[in-house]
Amino acid sequence: EAAYSGSGTFNLITSTSDITSGGYYVFVGGGTVNAMASSAVSSSAASTAALGHTALSTWSSTATAIVDPGVGIVWKLESVTSGFAIYNEAGSFYAGCPTTSGNGMERSATIPNTRYHWTFATTASSRFMIQNVGGASTRRLQYASGTPRFAAYSSTQMYIQLFKLAAASATLAVDNTGNPTASTVYRGDTGKLVFGFRLTATGGAVSFTAVTLTRTLGGSAASSDFTNYKLYYDDENDG
Repeated sequence: EAAYSGSGTFNLITSTSDITSGGYYVFVGGGTVNAMASSAVSSSAASTAALGHTALSTWSSTATAIVDPGVGIVWKLESVTSGFAIYNEAGSFYAGCPTTSGNGMERSATIPNTRYHWTFATTASSRFMIQNVGGASTRRLQYASGTPRFAAYSSTQMYIQLFKLAAASATLAVDNTGNPTASTVYRGDTGKLVFGFRLTATGGAVSFTAVTLTRTLGGSAASSDFTNYKLYYDDENDG
Protein backbone atom coordinates (compact mmCIF):
# COMPACT_ATOMS: atom_id res chain seq x y z
CA GLU A 1 0.00 0.00 0.00
CA ALA A 2 1.29 3.46 -0.93
CA ALA A 3 2.37 5.75 1.91
CA TYR A 4 -0.39 7.93 3.33
CA SER A 5 0.02 11.47 1.98
CA GLY A 6 -2.72 13.38 3.79
CA SER A 7 -5.78 12.46 1.77
CA GLY A 8 -8.20 9.66 2.56
CA THR A 9 -11.12 8.50 4.67
CA PHE A 10 -10.53 6.58 7.89
CA ASN A 11 -13.48 4.53 9.09
CA LEU A 12 -14.16 3.40 12.66
CA ILE A 13 -13.36 -0.29 13.15
CA THR A 14 -14.53 -2.54 15.99
CA SER A 15 -13.11 -5.95 15.08
CA THR A 16 -9.61 -7.36 15.24
CA SER A 17 -10.14 -8.72 11.72
CA ASP A 18 -9.60 -5.13 10.54
CA ILE A 19 -6.15 -5.02 12.13
CA THR A 20 -3.88 -5.77 9.18
CA SER A 21 -0.20 -5.41 8.40
CA GLY A 22 0.46 -2.42 6.15
CA GLY A 23 -2.80 -0.68 7.11
CA TYR A 24 -2.94 2.96 8.18
CA TYR A 25 -4.79 3.98 11.36
CA VAL A 26 -5.71 6.91 13.56
CA PHE A 27 -5.63 6.17 17.31
CA VAL A 28 -8.24 8.16 19.27
CA GLY A 29 -8.79 8.23 23.01
CA GLY A 30 -12.09 6.40 23.47
CA GLY A 31 -14.99 8.83 23.79
CA THR A 32 -12.83 11.90 23.04
CA VAL A 33 -11.81 13.87 19.97
CA ASN A 34 -8.09 13.52 20.71
CA ALA A 35 -5.86 11.54 18.34
CA MET A 36 -2.41 10.15 19.14
CA ALA A 37 0.25 12.44 17.67
CA SER A 38 3.87 11.85 16.74
CA SER A 39 5.07 14.67 18.99
CA ALA A 40 6.24 14.12 22.56
CA VAL A 41 4.36 15.66 25.48
CA SER A 42 7.55 17.22 26.82
CA SER A 43 11.29 17.23 26.32
CA SER A 44 11.68 14.27 28.67
CA ALA A 45 14.00 11.42 27.80
CA ALA A 46 12.79 9.05 25.10
CA SER A 47 12.26 6.34 27.69
CA THR A 48 9.67 8.39 29.59
CA ALA A 49 8.17 10.92 27.18
CA ALA A 50 4.53 10.15 26.41
CA LEU A 51 3.02 10.89 23.02
CA GLY A 52 0.98 14.03 22.63
CA HIS A 53 -2.50 14.44 21.21
CA THR A 54 -4.11 16.43 18.42
CA ALA A 55 -7.71 17.52 18.77
CA LEU A 56 -9.69 16.60 15.67
CA SER A 57 -11.39 19.76 14.43
CA THR A 58 -14.92 19.70 12.95
CA TRP A 59 -15.34 16.20 14.36
CA SER A 60 -17.33 14.67 17.21
CA SER A 61 -16.60 11.77 19.54
CA THR A 62 -19.55 9.86 18.07
CA ALA A 63 -18.40 10.19 14.44
CA THR A 64 -17.61 7.02 12.53
CA ALA A 65 -15.16 8.48 10.00
CA ILE A 66 -12.21 10.88 9.88
CA VAL A 67 -11.48 12.58 6.56
CA ASP A 68 -8.00 13.74 5.46
CA PRO A 69 -6.23 13.72 8.85
CA GLY A 70 -2.72 15.12 9.03
CA VAL A 71 0.17 12.72 8.48
CA GLY A 72 1.43 13.35 12.01
CA ILE A 73 -1.51 11.48 13.57
CA VAL A 74 -1.57 8.55 11.15
CA TRP A 75 0.14 5.30 12.16
CA LYS A 76 1.05 2.24 10.14
CA LEU A 77 0.84 -1.27 11.58
CA GLU A 78 3.46 -3.83 10.61
CA SER A 79 3.26 -7.53 11.40
CA VAL A 80 5.93 -8.83 13.80
CA THR A 81 6.55 -12.12 15.57
CA SER A 82 4.24 -11.26 18.44
CA GLY A 83 1.47 -9.02 17.14
CA PHE A 84 2.14 -5.69 15.41
CA ALA A 85 4.60 -2.83 15.44
CA ILE A 86 3.23 0.73 15.44
CA TYR A 87 5.08 3.07 13.08
CA ASN A 88 4.75 6.78 12.38
CA GLU A 89 5.99 7.70 8.90
CA ALA A 90 5.97 11.45 9.57
CA GLY A 91 8.26 11.02 12.58
CA SER A 92 10.15 7.99 11.21
CA PHE A 93 9.92 6.01 14.44
CA TYR A 94 8.31 2.95 16.01
CA ALA A 95 6.45 3.27 19.32
CA GLY A 96 7.51 1.01 22.16
CA CYS A 97 7.03 0.49 25.87
CA PRO A 98 9.79 2.01 28.07
CA THR A 99 11.83 -0.10 30.45
CA THR A 100 11.25 2.31 33.33
CA SER A 101 8.30 2.15 35.68
CA GLY A 102 7.02 5.53 34.48
CA ASN A 103 4.07 5.97 32.17
CA GLY A 104 5.58 6.86 28.83
CA MET A 105 6.48 5.72 25.35
CA GLU A 106 9.79 4.87 23.76
CA ARG A 107 10.84 5.66 20.18
CA SER A 108 13.19 3.90 17.80
CA ALA A 109 13.95 4.05 14.08
CA THR A 110 14.01 0.23 14.12
CA ILE A 111 12.28 -2.54 16.09
CA PRO A 112 14.99 -3.47 18.60
CA ASN A 113 13.03 -5.86 20.82
CA THR A 114 9.57 -7.13 21.78
CA ARG A 115 8.83 -3.98 23.77
CA TYR A 116 7.91 -2.65 20.31
CA HIS A 117 5.41 -5.47 19.78
CA TRP A 118 1.72 -4.90 20.57
CA THR A 119 -1.37 -7.10 20.52
CA PHE A 120 -4.91 -5.85 19.86
CA ALA A 121 -8.09 -7.06 21.53
CA THR A 122 -11.56 -5.54 21.49
CA THR A 123 -13.34 -4.48 24.68
CA ALA A 124 -17.02 -4.53 25.62
CA SER A 125 -17.30 -0.93 24.42
CA SER A 126 -15.85 -1.86 20.99
CA ARG A 127 -12.63 -0.06 21.77
CA PHE A 128 -9.23 -1.68 21.63
CA MET A 129 -7.02 -2.87 24.45
CA ILE A 130 -3.52 -2.57 23.02
CA GLN A 131 -1.23 -4.73 25.12
CA ASN A 132 2.55 -4.51 25.11
CA VAL A 133 4.35 -7.82 24.64
CA GLY A 134 7.89 -7.29 25.87
CA GLY A 135 7.43 -4.71 28.63
CA ALA A 136 5.61 -5.14 31.90
CA SER A 137 2.76 -7.56 31.27
CA THR A 138 0.19 -5.04 32.47
CA ARG A 139 1.33 -2.18 30.22
CA ARG A 140 -1.24 -1.09 27.66
CA LEU A 141 -1.31 1.82 25.20
CA GLN A 142 -4.04 4.12 26.54
CA TYR A 143 -5.15 7.74 26.61
CA ALA A 144 -5.10 9.71 29.88
CA SER A 145 -7.63 12.54 29.90
CA GLY A 146 -6.47 14.12 33.18
CA THR A 147 -3.00 14.83 31.82
CA PRO A 148 -3.82 14.54 28.10
CA ARG A 149 -1.38 12.12 26.51
CA PHE A 150 -0.96 8.62 25.10
CA ALA A 151 1.33 6.27 26.98
CA ALA A 152 1.90 2.70 28.16
CA TYR A 153 -0.07 2.51 31.41
CA SER A 154 -0.42 -0.32 33.91
CA SER A 155 -3.48 1.34 35.45
CA THR A 156 -6.75 1.62 33.57
CA GLN A 157 -7.12 4.82 31.59
CA MET A 158 -9.10 5.19 28.35
CA TYR A 159 -8.90 2.45 25.75
CA ILE A 160 -8.42 3.31 22.10
CA GLN A 161 -10.83 3.79 19.22
CA LEU A 162 -9.26 2.90 15.89
CA PHE A 163 -10.02 4.36 12.49
CA LYS A 164 -8.63 2.59 9.43
CA LEU A 165 -7.82 4.11 6.04
CA ALA A 166 -10.30 2.87 3.45
CA ALA A 167 -8.90 1.48 0.22
CA ALA A 168 -9.19 3.89 -2.70
CA SER A 169 -11.56 2.89 -5.47
CA ALA A 170 -9.70 1.94 -8.64
CA THR A 171 -10.74 3.64 -11.88
CA LEU A 172 -9.86 3.11 -15.52
CA ALA A 173 -9.71 5.97 -18.04
CA VAL A 174 -9.69 5.48 -21.82
CA ASP A 175 -8.44 7.98 -24.40
CA ASN A 176 -7.53 7.83 -28.10
CA THR A 177 -3.78 8.21 -27.68
CA GLY A 178 -2.16 6.08 -30.38
CA ASN A 179 -5.06 6.38 -32.79
CA PRO A 180 -3.65 6.15 -36.35
CA THR A 181 -4.17 8.85 -38.97
CA ALA A 182 -7.38 8.37 -40.95
CA SER A 183 -6.90 6.52 -44.23
CA THR A 184 -8.79 4.43 -46.78
CA VAL A 185 -9.12 0.69 -46.32
CA TYR A 186 -9.15 -1.12 -49.69
CA ARG A 187 -10.48 -4.56 -50.45
CA GLY A 188 -7.76 -7.12 -49.76
CA ASP A 189 -5.82 -4.92 -47.33
CA THR A 190 -4.21 -6.80 -44.43
CA GLY A 191 -2.48 -5.59 -41.30
CA LYS A 192 -4.23 -2.23 -41.53
CA LEU A 193 -4.24 -0.14 -38.35
CA VAL A 194 -7.76 1.10 -37.78
CA PHE A 195 -7.84 2.25 -34.17
CA GLY A 196 -5.63 2.90 -31.13
CA PHE A 197 -6.33 3.80 -27.52
CA ARG A 198 -4.66 4.13 -24.12
CA LEU A 199 -5.82 2.82 -20.73
CA THR A 200 -4.80 4.61 -17.51
CA ALA A 201 -5.52 2.98 -14.14
CA THR A 202 -5.55 4.98 -10.92
CA GLY A 203 -6.22 3.99 -7.32
CA GLY A 204 -5.13 0.37 -7.70
CA ALA A 205 -5.00 -2.55 -10.12
CA VAL A 206 -7.78 -2.84 -12.68
CA SER A 207 -8.72 -5.91 -14.74
CA PHE A 208 -9.25 -5.31 -18.47
CA THR A 209 -10.87 -8.37 -19.99
CA ALA A 210 -12.60 -7.47 -23.27
CA VAL A 211 -13.03 -4.94 -26.08
CA THR A 212 -16.27 -4.38 -27.91
CA LEU A 213 -15.76 -3.20 -31.50
CA THR A 214 -18.43 -0.99 -33.06
CA ARG A 215 -18.13 -0.13 -36.77
CA THR A 216 -19.78 2.58 -38.81
CA LEU A 217 -19.92 1.51 -42.45
CA GLY A 218 -20.66 3.55 -45.55
CA GLY A 219 -21.40 2.91 -49.18
CA SER A 220 -21.68 -0.75 -50.13
CA ALA A 221 -19.40 -1.98 -47.31
CA ALA A 222 -20.76 -4.81 -45.18
CA SER A 223 -19.68 -6.07 -41.77
CA SER A 224 -18.55 -9.33 -43.36
CA ASP A 225 -15.95 -7.40 -45.40
CA PHE A 226 -13.90 -6.84 -42.24
CA THR A 227 -12.62 -9.89 -40.39
CA ASN A 228 -9.82 -11.20 -38.22
CA TYR A 229 -9.34 -8.15 -36.02
CA LYS A 230 -6.37 -8.36 -33.66
CA LEU A 231 -5.56 -6.31 -30.57
CA TYR A 232 -1.93 -5.59 -29.74
CA TYR A 233 -0.82 -3.96 -26.50
CA ASP A 234 2.35 -2.26 -25.29
CA ASP A 235 2.93 -3.58 -21.77
CA GLU A 236 6.07 -1.45 -21.30
CA ASN A 237 4.46 1.85 -22.28
CA ASP A 238 7.34 2.68 -24.61
CA GLY A 239 5.37 3.08 -27.85
